[in-house]
Amino acid sequence: MNIPLTANSFLRKNFFPLTLVLLFVVTRLPFFFYYAIPGATRDTFAYYQIVYDMLHGVATLLDERTIGYPLFLFFLELIGSSPLKVIFIQCLISLAASLYYIHVISKYLKTQQWAFIAGIIVFYASPQSVCSDTYVMPTS
Repeated sequence: MNIPLTANSFLRKNFFPLTLVLLFVVTRLPFFFYYAIPGATRDTFAYYQIVYDMLHGVATLLDERTIGYPLFLFFLELIGSSPLKVIFIQCLISLAASLYYIHVISKYLKTQQWAFIAGIIVFYASPQSVCSDTYVMPTS
């Protein structure tokens, strides 16, 4: 017999994922609205050099870099990307990975799961996490 889902039971069941989404929105949106200057390092330019070579059919030496992040940037460049779009998509991937992690913890860890989930939520609300998410880097 199916019990109808009320607003209260929905919120109780999805408290951690909803909290994480809310924190992500509150901590990431100000960057896109007020401080939309992407961070970059020497590594950022090295990754874009690989993408530039790929776009122009030049073989590149991957002695210091793996191919995963340049491929990510390459496919975004094919659809007309900008650094802000890269950062936005990285934030969405980070949020999706976090929600999946919370789902797995909730499913398989029955004792003290709240501690792990609360730790994830606190980490993603931290200034360091927000700062690293605004860089065009594979660690974002």
